[in-house]
Amino acid sequence: MKNKTKQLLLLVISLSLIGLVLHFLWLWKHSTAFTYDQGRDLLDLREMYLLGKLRLIGAETSLHGVFYGPFWYWLSFPFYLLTGGNPLSTIFVLLGMSFVTPVITFWLIDERKLGLILAIIYIFSYSFFNSSTVALNTNPVIFIVTILVILLSKFIDTNNKKFLYLTMFLSGSLFHFEPLIGLLWIPVFVISIFGFKKVREFLKVKESVLFYGMTFLPQLIFEFKHSFLQTKALFSLLLGHGDSLTKIYDPISRLKDLQNIIGGIFVNQADGNIFLSIVLVLLFLFGIKKNGNKAMGIIFLITLIVFLFGFAIYPYALWSWYTSSLDTLILSLVGLGFYYLFIGSKKMKLISVCIFSIFILANMQRYLPWPLEQGFSSDAANLRTRLRVIDLIYNDSNGKGMKIFTFAPYVEEYAYLTNQTPYAAAKEEADRSIPAKKAECTYLIMEPFESQEKWFWDWRYRFPEAEKTWTVGRTTIDKLCEKS
Repeated sequence: MKNKTKQLLLLVISLSLIGLVLHFLWLWKHSTAFTYDQGRDLLDLREMYLLGKLRLIGAETSLHGVFYGPFWYWLSFPFYLLTGGNPLSTIFVLLGMSFVTPVITFWLIDERKLGLILAIIYIFSYSFFNSSTVALNTNPVIFIVTILVILLSKFIDTNNKKFLYLTMFLSGSLFHFEPLIGLLWIPVFVISIFGFKKVREFLKVKESVLFYGMTFLPQLIFEFKHSFLQTKALFSLLLGHGDSLTKIYDPISRLKDLQNIIGGIFVNQADGNIFLSIVLVLLFLFGIKKNGNKAMGIIFLITLIVFLFGFAIYPYALWSWYTSSLDTLILSLVGLGFYYLFIGSKKMKLISVCIFSIFILANMQRYLPWPLEQGFSSDAANLRTRLRVIDLIYNDSNGKGMKIFTFAPYVEEYAYLTNQTPYAAAKEEADRSIPAKKAECTYLIMEPFESQEKWFWDWRYRFPEAEKTWTVGRTTIDKLCEKS
């Protein structure tokens, strides 16, 4: 390795460490979301610990009967053990990915200046930062798609089978984090292999299919043990008989959604500055034009087009964790624009550096943790808010027996924090779980849930009048005790 390359690699590692420190400082100041997803994952990790068995599937998707793969749980479990089950344990997986992705990007890209530009974007852009400060099992996709495009382009450029092995393994891994992205990546791979006339080279490395197939072994074992539960659910969905948490959208509404999403990405990366948004769009187009027939840029563009087409025909709701993959693709093509501007004349180089600095600073100022002091969010779903609620209840009970019931959109998060099963905390179980006579106090945790106001009052009337009431942010706690 040349001395200059070593110096640049050390620079990228140093910048990634700075990015990691900013992540920790931001989490220390603001905490993070702790909703159904995080509570569910931690309950499943606790089950893995108590039973001493690895899970063969992940959580259920919004398509009933279809599950994520278990890789998120497998990656999170060591951190769960090391932190003693801390509610923040699963976020360490994403923090690790946010650190290694820029380093791997720089290491893989032969054009070091381009690798440095993309690495800095991946370290400091708000999209990547935001995806690694909320512990969602789907968030690894933004990092995996980035590396996948670079690995596939390396195989196309070099015919090195090691790059193909890694590409195939990560391609299968996508199904563990977001099956829809895993499906959409298949046509990207096929189009790229045929488009760059690498079919023969691919067929020479037939064993690469094993690297793809091995990622499905846990799900395959689960299917054999459970009478092909997921397979039946998928066929039912394909035939239009399945069930989903999300309604089917019409094509016109979907196209409008995608238009807003694409426009929103540029505006969001510019922190709402219209002028900078326009500049980013121009850089995006400039990067595509100047890239020519170079594999990496073309594959980034193919992936963007295929994903957009796939989202357009996808019949269910487009969640933000699906479309976050578009951020990395657009940002990467914007990075190409910066690169080609930078390697131009001295004047263009100066302009590129100035715009790039403004772009990075516009992103960084959105999450810089200054002043460095802990804040409090009134958001009921914030982890710090929920811990305050639990602390208030435990301190008030003073060691006496108690029961806790929640009226919230979900119950898994409080079930984990209060060390009870989600069913014991479930709002619909309240009327039959509370005995006619109880010796201890009951605490009701009530979060705002405007769309269920009537249902809430029906639930609340099952309980007697509150003896004492507290408010933490937008969350209300009622204390109910039997009068002696």
